[in-house]
Amino acid sequence: MRGTTLEIKYQVDDSLTTNMTEGALERLVKQSEAHTLEIIKEAERVEESLREHGAKIEITENTIFQAVRRNNTQFYKKNWKDILTRICAEVFLLLSGILFDYNKISNNIIYFIVYFVIITIAIVLTTITYIKDGK
Repeated sequence: MRGTTLEIKYQVDDSLTTNMTEGALERLVKQSEAHTLEIIKEAERVEESLREHGAKIEITENTIFQAVRRNNTQFYKKNWKDILTRICAEVFLLLSGILFDYNKISNNIIYFIVYFVIITIAIVLTTITYIKDGK
């Protein structure tokens, strides 16, 4: 019978962590623990969705494999601010395309300023979304 906690250990080659500060190593351990707990929670959800009513709870190697695959797609979920930023970027890009009229831009200074502000906001928001996505 297992104890109250399961200790998970693994080795990381020193050459991979030589440039890391103590704080970075501590953060790496905490993130590893958090990622492991997320996989366990996802495995429980996978098992629950597959289990027939009244059947014994059993998480198999395949369940863990499915949980890792699902967790990898869900691990990078965006919060509502990121989603809102992306939506605003798309709306401003669409708006800048709709409002583009060379004659109005070149002949009307107010129209030019409004258009310039809209296109600048679109560029800034799009850049922010790309930076946050790591692209």
